Amino acid sequence: MIKNLNPVLVAIHFALLLIFSCSQNTDEKISDRDAFVQTKIDSILLSENFNPDIDYEPLSLCREGEPIFSPGQSITGLYKTLTFRRDSEHEYWDISYAVNGYLTTDGLYTVLSNGSLNGIAFFSADIQNKQIFNISASWLIDADMTDKNL
Repeated sequence: MIKNLNPVLVAIHFALLLIFSCSQNTDEKISDRDAFVQTKIDSILLSENFNPDIDYEPLSLCREGEPIFSPGQSITGLYKTLTFRRDSEHEYWDISYAVNGYLTTDGLYTVLSNGSLNGIAFFSADIQNKQIFNISASWLIDADMTDKNL
């Protein structure tokens, strides 16, 4: 009975079986990866005391009289108002599949009559929702602290 099988039909059957089994396996791997990434993001947000369902107030960090960031804000809207770039050495660099780090110096530099004020802001956003959840900034002040322009 096995001798009477058409080799072309056997090859087609085998190819279809192989294609079907590989496509199911790939879908399962993608689903497992997405679940893993979401679990990692949820864990990070919890450790940062960030709740993505809350509307947070803007921070007092301002540029030209307007707040630069709000926790929970989408980074896609920032492209219109702020120049920033990816930070390859951000706090979560080891899980860059789930979180991107960014930095900006845009508008955070001021030349004073007797020195300068240099600032840099760092922020992190999850890859899936693109929501900012971690913000920090620092300044180097090289000026007379009694300057009324500070």
